[in-house]
Amino acid sequence: EDISKMAARSATGVAKTVGGVYSAEGGGEGLSIRGTRSDATYYYIDGIKVRGSSSLPKSAIQEVSVITGGVPANYGDVTGGIISITTRGPSARYFGSFELVTSGFYFNGDDPLGYDGKVFGLDKYAYNLAEGMISGPLLMKKDSTGKKTDKPILGFFLSANFNDVLDSRPLANGGGYRIKKEVRDDLLNDSTGLGPLRPTGQGTGSYYNNRFLTKDDFEQVKWRMNTRNRNASAAGKIDVNVGPSMNLTFGGSMNWRKGNGYSYSNSLMNFDNFGTNSGYDWRVYGKFTQRFQ
Repeated sequence: EDISKMAARSATGVAKTVGGVYSAEGGGEGLSIRGTRSDATYYYIDGIKVRGSSSLPKSAIQEVSVITGGVPANYGDVTGGIISITTRGPSARYFGSFELVTSGFYFNGDDPLGYDGKVFGLDKYAYNLAEGMISGPLLMKKDSTGKKTDKPILGFFLSANFNDVLDSRPLANGGGYRIKKEVRDDLLNDSTGLGPLRPTGQGTGSYYNNRFLTKDDFEQVKWRMNTRNRNASAAGKIDVNVGPSMNLTFGGSMNWRKGNGYSYSNSLMNFDNFGTNSGYDWRVYGKFTQRFQ
């Protein structure tokens, strides 16, 4: 309940509320614990050490434990701290939820460079999030008369989300400036008579025509060009009640992300050549638990 009421939508966001945990602005998932480097902080999901991204849907998070000192021996190999994430387990009754958050929708138009792009909504940054979860029993125990009891033998939990952001860090005056489409086409196309170069008039050498552009050749935009980022994450779990003191758990999680890396120096005229970042992580596990009384 506490996690669901938080503004943070990730396990790292929850961990930031703990004293001694620090995250640099724009630092992503990297957390520094008590002054150590962010790569000294290790993440565990359901007891499994994480390689790659630790992103999970918010609805899949049941508990976040932050160990800032006195690391238990079962973790080991730690010079910083531990972020231990426990995901929600199956329920004895069917339940689910769906959440949709939006501040606007972006339409690219017919121009691949985005000159015809428009945003409709509350702001010009087009933040969109969709998240859902479902859980319940697959097989219930039966009593001596053959009637189903309220104790599940087999249960499942599944959660997933998708996030799409046009501009995650807008500038104070909007998206800055960009070269006008017709001016850009003239610079790149020699057939227009302008082209990228002009002679110096001295018989040798040439000048770049972009050195002769004026303020009228540029326009202000309301969001940064080509900084759109998308990511998706999912988590699932199946519990098998083998006996009164034994339990089997099979689970997994994944994270997919893709987006453009913004470059301020290239944003004026070369915004279509930003670098693209992409990644995909997934992990599965099986766990056997034996309890002794």
